[in-house]
Amino acid sequence: MKKWILLCGLLSACTPQNQIENQVVTPTRIEKNTLQVTNAFHGSDVQDKNMGIDFSLPSTLGKNISLQDTAGKITILVFGYTHCPDVCPTNLLTYADALKQLGEDAQQVQLYFVTVDPKRDTIDVMQSYVTTFHPSFVGLVAKDEVSLEAVKKAWSITAYPVPIAGSEDYSVDHSTGTYLLDRTGKTIVYEPHGAPVQNIVEDLQLLLAQEK
Repeated sequence: MKKWILLCGLLSACTPQNQIENQVVTPTRIEKNTLQVTNAFHGSDVQDKNMGIDFSLPSTLGKNISLQDTAGKITILVFGYTHCPDVCPTNLLTYADALKQLGEDAQQVQLYFVTVDPKRDTIDVMQSYVTTFHPSFVGLVAKDEVSLEAVKKAWSITAYPVPIAGSEDYSVDHSTGTYLLDRTGKTIVYEPHGAPVQNIVEDLQLLLAQEK
């Protein structure tokens, strides 16, 4: 872990996501097997925005992954890159903690880390990176710009390279929020960067309470 932090510390911070208004609300009781309750989540309820698409992206599992592969599970989508100095490590550490707190229920949750910097983030680099945080995390690397842009657009993700003065290297400013998808692959919750782990745990529990 330390080697990643030291390497990432040389690069600039990421830019927060502004496309979706962050809401922090108090969870309310929901009827069994349904999420049809206003303000049930700590994060922003975005299920009426029809966000997301199915995709097929090369993964650290050695095969292409689509959302259909996690049908029946709760999916977490995190966008970032391995050279990210702070936002991405924080997000991944938070979700690793959340899975730990879920106990056995964590087996019903899958996190995908989608790189916005496929030029540097090869499959091998991603494999070493994501498993540093949790052995179940899977990295996804778009094979071309068209595929990446389609996925970014579907989840309102912005990302662009920023040159580092006096160097040929660059950082990437990118959206920092994450998404929770239900068992059918529908995007339900937007979690802002920095959300308390307990809030995320409770939001995941609400999604897990859906009928299998």
